[in-house]
Amino acid sequence: MFDMGYSEFKFTWCNNFTSPNSTRARLDRCLASKDWLDRFPRASLVHLSINTSDHLPLFISWGEQTTGHAKQKSRFHFEAGWCLYVSNKEVVRNAWEKIRELDPGMNIFESISNCILELLK
Repeated sequence: MFDMGYSEFKFTWCNNFTSPNSTRARLDRCLASKDWLDRFPRASLVHLSINTSDHLPLFISWGEQTTGHAKQKSRFHFEAGWCLYVSNKEVVRNAWEKIRELDPGMNIFESISNCILELLK
């Protein structure tokens, strides 16, 4: 197993104290096998920023697979963490209302689809 390294922030955890009592460390890592790294040579790990936790979330991007398989359309997965950001609540509210204003009889699936498109922007 190999440590994938990282980009962005150097540390993934802090004790939320101010200097000189501040402690920071890279506690969270991503390990990958040689086979996986060979299949996804452009894979990378990013330490994301978030202000509501003492840990930074990790984001793994694996790029495109090099085995020649056709790329399938990915399913949408709602991330509960999106609810932490007030701006995302407004995005959903506005997207939902936009559909309802255009046609009050619009079905729920089209309203949800519009919310997905807005969240992914």
